[in-house]
Amino acid sequence: MTENQPPFPHDPAQPHGIQPSSSPYQPYPPPPPPGAYGYPPYAQAAQPPFSGVAIASFVCGLASIFVAVLVVPPVIAIITGILGLKDTKSGKRGKWMAVTGLAMGSVISVLVLVQVLNALR
Repeated sequence: MTENQPPFPHDPAQPHGIQPSSSPYQPYPPPPPPGAYGYPPYAQAAQPPFSGVAIASFVCGLASIFVAVLVVPPVIAIITGILGLKDTKSGKRGKWMAVTGLAMGSVISVLVLVQVLNALR
C-alpha cells in the first residue's frame, strides 16, 4: 500500500463491514436450541397397538360382503367382532374395526339366512 491510497473502509477480517461492538448486547439473539418453547423436538406419545382380533373381524366382515353365498366368513366376523370388543376394553385400539366387522357379519348372516329360506320354498 502506498501512502496515496485511502485505507480500507472496513477491516478485511470482519466480513461485510461489521465491527465488533463494545456494548454487552449482541445485534441479534442466538437461535433457540432444538426443542425450545417447552416442546420436545418431534416427540410423539406412544400409542397402544391395534387388536389383532378386531382386525380379523373387519377383514372377515369385508370378505363376507364379497362372498355372501358362504356362511363361514359372516360367522367368523361375528365371533371375532365380539372377541375384538372384549380385547379393545383392555386398552388396545381398533374398536371401530370390531364393531364394523360385527355389523357386517350380522347383516350378511341375516341376508344369507333369508336367501336360504327363500331357496327352500
